[in-house]
Amino acid sequence: MGLQAPLLCEILEYLIVRLQYGKEEQLEGFTALRGTLVVSVYIEELVQLVNQSHCTTVIAAKGDFCHELLSDQTRREMESLLPFCQRKTLSGRVCPHESLHAVPFQISFKLHEKSDVLREDCLAMKQFIHRLSLVHPMITFHYCVKAKGSIAAKTYSTEKRDSTCLPDGTKLLNDGSHFVRKAVWSCDKIHPVTGDPVNLFIPDKVAERGFSGQLRLTPVASLCPCQKLFPNQPTRIPAIYIFVYDPAGLPIVFPTKEASCSFFEDPSHLALWERYGYQATLNSDPYWEEGTAKPDARYRLHASHKHNPDAQEQTLLLFLFLGYSDPFQDQPGYSFWDQRMILANLYPILQCSEQAVKGAIHTVVNQILEQHSREAQEQEKLAHSLPIMVDAISSIVSSSTNSEFRGRCLQSLQVADTQELQVTVKETISKVALKRWRASSVCDIRKDDDFWNQEVSNLSQWTS
Repeated sequence: MGLQAPLLCEILEYLIVRLQYGKEEQLEGFTALRGTLVVSVYIEELVQLVNQSHCTTVIAAKGDFCHELLSDQTRREMESLLPFCQRKTLSGRVCPHESLHAVPFQISFKLHEKSDVLREDCLAMKQFIHRLSLVHPMITFHYCVKAKGSIAAKTYSTEKRDSTCLPDGTKLLNDGSHFVRKAVWSCDKIHPVTGDPVNLFIPDKVAERGFSGQLRLTPVASLCPCQKLFPNQPTRIPAIYIFVYDPAGLPIVFPTKEASCSFFEDPSHLALWERYGYQATLNSDPYWEEGTAKPDARYRLHASHKHNPDAQEQTLLLFLFLGYSDPFQDQPGYSFWDQRMILANLYPILQCSEQAVKGAIHTVVNQILEQHSREAQEQEKLAHSLPIMVDAISSIVSSSTNSEFRGRCLQSLQVADTQELQVTVKETISKVALKRWRASSVCDIRKDDDFWNQEVSNLSQWTS
């Protein structure tokens, strides 16, 4: 990674922290930030230098929160932030334009970098902004990259973005397409299960540096895509994705690779895998599917028990939200300095609180796995009962002395004889059982009504 992505992340982190906690009057939890943030990257190849590009990055904001960014304090802090980067041959300036309605706030900086490094930086920034949008649903994020005459743009809009409000005030988008590709016959949303928050212990060395606040961690888990509407559809869990957010709803971006040798590289911190017949191994594959949010860590789950080859895949999502409070302040507060301190010391903080964190994560993840295990047992019972049902129905039809009844059954299923009837009955009952829809007030799904009505109609005709 080059210099562009870390600098851009740092600027966006500062802006979000400032917007989140800059107002004098605060409510408990997150402030409902409303507005638009635009990140534009312009890349031009340098003719005089091989594989070198000139990059101009512009961050602009508009909306209700811009008055906070235009304050003198914000300007001074931003000006103190950017000169540090200038010592790395970067140039930057804060350019608030009160008179320009479309872009009331703007900051830009330029750099020279290798072309392939810039491409990696642009992808990293897209992933960072995507992660930001998941917990700030009232902000519209625009990200645009212009290079070699072509433009690639992505908008994470506030329109039709349903979110779940967690107990600490965090709003988490519940659209499952942000995490996995949408599966057929599944709910569009994730349904988070929130664990109890636990207080984290601050190591003495961190406290000696002046960090006086209190930290807590809240685990949230969900299976994606949701299959609650179809309880008879076999599922399996091949992976777990872990997303970590700081108290301002910022993705945790570790300053160095060594700093991320984290707590989350030990699978025993996440669940009692053996109890549910799983073994977890860290997935270090750099490939990531375009369009989905990239987690901070991910594991492959290997099951010791056999799975139905037709089972639908579900990913176990684990969100870890850090909360912050300072008992010596009258109002909730969180500064950019606090954010930097937590980021630099997150690993020792988690290590110091290892048992408490493990207990909290285990409770919520084991709850998900326990429910999944119970459903698998019910599905296994159903699978054993289906052949008995098929034999019983086929026996009734084939042994009936009423030729009109037998003819009507064969005709309704479009089969020629009772032997073919048994095969068709098995297929039809399996389809109806697997696609049986369970009414729910929390799930929303677009059902294929034609399929549903046809299968039920066929089944009812020859069982009545």
